Amino acid sequence: DGDRRIVVIKSGDPRSAYCVIVDDLIMSGKTLFECAKALRSGGAQSVNVFVPHAVCPGSALELISDEVFDDVWITDSCPWTVKKIPVSSKIKVVSLAPLIAQDLLR
Repeated sequence: DGDRRIVVIKSGDPRSAYCVIVDDLIMSGKTLFECAKALRSGGAQSVNVFVPHAVCPGSALELISDEVFDDVWITDSCPWTVKKIPVSSKIKVVSLAPLIAQDLLR
C-alpha cells in the first residue's frame, strides 16, 4: 500500500518455528522487516533471511541488521553493498564466484 507494508500470515503457524524468508532482492528492506516482525509477533523462534541480490540503497543495510532477524544471508552480486556491510553485522555474504567459475570451466 504505497510506502506502507501490510503483512498477513495466511497459512501455517509460526509459533516456536525456525523461519526462513527467501526473497529475490532487497531494495529498501521494509518488506523483509515487516515480514520478520509479523513472524516474531506470531511467536517465531527465529527469523533468518536469504536474498541473492541485495541492492540495499540508503539505510536498507541498517534495517536488515535489526534484532528482528537472526541471520541475513546475501550473495556478492552487488559488490558495492558488500563493501558497506559493517564488520560486526549479522549479514553474511555467500560468494557467487566459485559457482560462476565452475560453470565457465565446463
